[in-house]
Amino acid sequence: MVREELVSHAAFTGNSGIVFFDRGVIDSYGYSMLEHLPISKGLLKNCHELEYSKKVFIFPPWRSIYINDQERKQDFCEAVATFDEMVKAYKKFGYELVEVPKCSVSERVEFILGSMKNA
Repeated sequence: MVREELVSHAAFTGNSGIVFFDRGVIDSYGYSMLEHLPISKGLLKNCHELEYSKKVFIFPPWRSIYINDQERKQDFCEAVATFDEMVKAYKKFGYELVEVPKCSVSERVEFILGSMKNA
């Protein structure tokens, strides 16, 4: 996961436009904490040194729309635990979390774009 996030981040370094990342290297830290895996010095270094926007949009688990599929294998309780670890991880590395409200897709898009204008 870390290698993929490093490649993804590097591909957009220096891009002057708006770039959204679905995941970041901080997520690898959060998943490691969730699974009680050792945290390497390299992962910590990347978490401290890679630059993302300090404003991170986070989507809380939403039971009424939560389904399992080939990509989403966690049950809802695991999704909640993952969300909690991600919140802790991003806060640990100094990010401002903006929780995206549980509403329609178009309303969420409006919320995110409006939040970016107010930054």
